[in-house]
Amino acid sequence: MKRIYLLFLSTVLLLGCPTTHPPAPVEEKVQEVVQAKPEEKPIVDEMEVAKMEVAKEAAEVNPEDAINALNRGKELYAQDKFDEAIQEFNNAIAINSELEDAYFYRGLAYYAKQDYDRAIADYNQAIQLNPDNPDNTVVYNDRGLAYYAKQDYDRAIADYNQAIQINSNNAEAFNNRGVAYRSKQDYDRAIADYNQAIQINPNYADAYYNRGNAYYAKQDNDRAIADYNQAIKFNSNNADVYYNRGAAYGNKQDFDRAIADYNQAIQLNPNNADVYVNRGIAYKNKQDYDRAIADYNQAIQLKPNDAVVYNNRGNAYRNKQDYDRAIADYNQAIKLDPKYATAFVNRGTAYEDYKNDLNRAIADYEAALKIKPNDATVKQYLDAARQKRGK
Repeated sequence: MKRIYLLFLSTVLLLGCPTTHPPAPVEEKVQEVVQAKPEEKPIVDEMEVAKMEVAKEAAEVNPEDAINALNRGKELYAQDKFDEAIQEFNNAIAINSELEDAYFYRGLAYYAKQDYDRAIADYNQAIQLNPDNPDNTVVYNDRGLAYYAKQDYDRAIADYNQAIQINSNNAEAFNNRGVAYRSKQDYDRAIADYNQAIQINPNYADAYYNRGNAYYAKQDNDRAIADYNQAIKFNSNNADVYYNRGAAYGNKQDFDRAIADYNQAIQLNPNNADVYVNRGIAYKNKQDYDRAIADYNQAIQLKPNDAVVYNNRGNAYRNKQDYDRAIADYNQAIKLDPKYATAFVNRGTAYEDYKNDLNRAIADYEAALKIKPNDATVKQYLDAARQKRGK
């Protein structure tokens, strides 16, 4: 009976990064399409209020002092010293509570700390202080990134809409909106946005990569590969692009090219377990089971609690007719994920076909069917085993 292998695609979608505000906007942000005032209030806890009060008392009321604190905060932010940067932004706001850049940069720092609610609150405040500032295209884009990080894709899209409305040549906002549509599985809209981003910036590697992922999701492997080629042309150091192109080649049964891409992905990032899994599948499809097992071993070393890897290694052992090791791996897969129907099916077929243990096989098929009650293949296996036992 046929074993089930699982192929991975990198799910990394490349968003534009939070960027710096004036004078050189790099990333952009958005607001709700309905133009409604955001309901979020700036989040400031009591300890932070106390810190700001101390800073206010310690500083002379001099506008230059606020700018100096802002600049110190920007320098600290650039050094990834986010807590210290936030304190300097607090100092700037304590001196001048209408300094919009201080709220914007503090939002960037909170975003970097994955404190998305506070980041959003600061972006709200920056927009509210100067709603007609054309640089708000950056603020809306970055607020969209924060909403995206919270998996609030509709608000993220609304913010990217606003960023695009302010600046229709904002390639990052089109790319980011495409990523949000892709996350909503609206691949056609995602592709349309990536097209627009590429039209604005024909050298935009991330947009080609993301469009390739959308084509891959639509099972259009040739277009996906063409886009991954372009992404590599403009940025040859992105391991995920090689990984995903390898997966597309694998779908086309071009296992040698798939392996070559996985090799390159591993060279760029040797700690991605999924690449080893996919290369193992490619080796298995070439009937090179020893290399497949070696790759699964490496994947297990990197991700010891991944049930899928044990399942796939079990399949490779079974291909080598090492049925005891195969069953041991299926056992471990089920231990790690008791609702892993595929592992139950594979263990059941091992018991049935190689151990002639129909009772255990039937028990595994029944367990799989409880997890996936509408799976016709499992029903077929179960009926056939029951008939065989009845003879």
